[in-house]
Amino acid sequence: MKNFYHITIAAILSVFFFSSCDEMGDICLSNQNAAQAGLYSAYTDRDTVLTELYVHGIGNDSLLYDSVAISKLFLPLSMHADTSAFRIKVRRLIDTIWFAYKRDLSYVSGDCGFTVSIELDTIWFTNRFIDSVAIDYPFVEYNESIENVKIFID
Repeated sequence: MKNFYHITIAAILSVFFFSSCDEMGDICLSNQNAAQAGLYSAYTDRDTVLTELYVHGIGNDSLLYDSVAISKLFLPLSMHADTSAFRIKVRRLIDTIWFAYKRDLSYVSGDCGFTVSIELDTIWFTNRFIDSVAIDYPFVEYNESIENVKIFID
């Protein structure tokens, strides 16, 4: 209930602050709630590129990646729930990955208002092509470019 109260206040204040943001508005919102995941080979422990990759959020139906070749993923985590899930498809193989985390309301600035800082707790996944997943840096902070998760591909 305490988190709901904080998030409600943050939403109200964010509307006020974001409406007053000038050209920095886009900067204020960049990567603030995205878990950054690197893709690695389970056999060589080196980064790898997946081709024909599709990723979409479960529960919000957003298509994040559409038939791309990529070695890093930005997975936006929900500010309104303690879990987020994504379906990842490579060619004909489909895996699902779930993130469980703790949220904390944080003040950014007068121009940007508040954001939610996230601490990753647990990750579950199916294993059609995902071999394992490791939390490398659990803190998903405002506007940081740090790899949070390593996804090892079979």
